[in-house]
Amino acid sequence: MHNIDTVVDSIAGKFDSLEFYLSGTGNWRLEEATVKPYKGNRSPFNKPVYYKEIREYIVRKYGAVLVDGMEADDAIGIRATTNPDEPVCIVSIDKDLDMIPGEHYNWVKDKRYTLNGTEATRNFYKQVLTGDSVDNIPGIYGLGPRNAERIIGQYSNERAMWQACRNEWYKHYPDGYEGKSALAVCLEVAKLLWIAQRGRERFEEPK
Repeated sequence: MHNIDTVVDSIAGKFDSLEFYLSGTGNWRLEEATVKPYKGNRSPFNKPVYYKEIREYIVRKYGAVLVDGMEADDAIGIRATTNPDEPVCIVSIDKDLDMIPGEHYNWVKDKRYTLNGTEATRNFYKQVLTGDSVDNIPGIYGLGPRNAERIIGQYSNERAMWQACRNEWYKHYPDGYEGKSALAVCLEVAKLLWIAQRGRERFEEPK
């Protein structure tokens, strides 16, 4: 708890106010994942010591919002994009949130940066290629961030980025992946990775 207070104090001086979000119960991604269990590589018995007490402390002292039915990241994404005229900065060390346009702050690296819409969209589609091993979301085997940047970085149009992802998945898995078509898996991966934003709570193929 002292460590939490120390981190919060170090961040608080950089902003006028802070809001906290924690994932609560339920997550629609658990039902959406058919290729691999969502976060199925995490043991429920391997939580940090005092995990429950720490969460309760953050709620009690800092008024953290418990988010049910989706993840805290989704609530953060919606909050950060709801009012474009309101200055909001996402404070996190999670690279997944780099698919949300706007201002970001990584407190471990003490790095503050801004992502425009095109940069944030590219970050998302690069992950559609590489997947997310932390959350047990599959990616194209052997395709890392450098190649993902090469494939997606040349585009500024979202539809073109999506088509590039579909083409790449099919090129690597023309006979399918885990009993499903490569295009179906590509779409599932995109849905699981997508972090909600205002007006786009779930991923839909760009028209």
